Amino acid sequence: MLLPQSASACFRRLLVVLLTLLGWHDIASATELPCIYALGDSLTAAYAPELAAIVGAGRVVDGGLGGQASPSIAARAGARPIRVTLAGNAIPASGTVAVDRIAPELLAFAGNRATLSGAIAGISGTMIWQRGEGYSFQRSKPGAAMAAGPSSAFVVDASDVEDCTLLLWAGRNNYRDTAGIIGDIFRTMDLWKKRGQPAYIISIIDGVDEGRGTAAYQAITRLNGEIEKRYPDQYVDVRRWLIDEAPRAMSLTLSPQGIKDTAVDTVPTDLRKDGIHLTPATNRALAQFLAEKLKLGQVQ
Repeated sequence: MLLPQSASACFRRLLVVLLTLLGWHDIASATELPCIYALGDSLTAAYAPELAAIVGAGRVVDGGLGGQASPSIAARAGARPIRVTLAGNAIPASGTVAVDRIAPELLAFAGNRATLSGAIAGISGTMIWQRGEGYSFQRSKPGAAMAAGPSSAFVVDASDVEDCTLLLWAGRNNYRDTAGIIGDIFRTMDLWKKRGQPAYIISIIDGVDEGRGTAAYQAITRLNGEIEKRYPDQYVDVRRWLIDEAPRAMSLTLSPQGIKDTAVDTVPTDLRKDGIHLTPATNRALAQFLAEKLKLGQVQ
């Protein structure tokens, strides 16, 4: 049992004391553990369930949407302003209204449907993206119709994650845009700093045909270097771990191609299921690495 993360820190502490006095030590310990917001693209969507299996399913919020670039990821965190134009420039008294325009791109991804809670013109509701249909906004409760002019703000409801430890993995899908990615990371990290919660950045990884000497390698290593320089204490070099340590941690003997990959300083093919995405076994090992390195199973 976990206390909802939206509960106040004071109330959580009082509950921990009460549970301990009642002898429910395991529940009290779980209540103290922070939630974890795994935010990113398909790489995140793949490891987040494995992390949940290690630290507790109720603690991990899976914020991975495949195919997303850093602007969308930062926007979903509430770190970038989101502007929308609704059909008819108004929110109806009830139900759903089509969204004619949204910027930056928010929920479109490699799947078929995604949602995000938030508010427009003070009206709470859910932003919905459906493949083939686009965006719509569904208000939470019926009420008076409300005008919402062009480029109205959509304010993300972050109540479920604002008290979480952040694991941010963004930039793989737009890795050539160094300045843009750094800006998106800065906005997101600054937001978490204001919230007073721990936040970590995972390095961008390379894949097939992206070894030393390629333009992709230069772009990715340059970007990772910039991120590490700006956030030395919050940078988690998963790319380096995958190349140098993961095979041994997984008791894996590299294939001839995997050895060649390592020689050109890129993620070995044995750890990947395609050009970039990691195998299930690698994601399990990655989740274990993150849990141990960041002490995610301990009270912080």
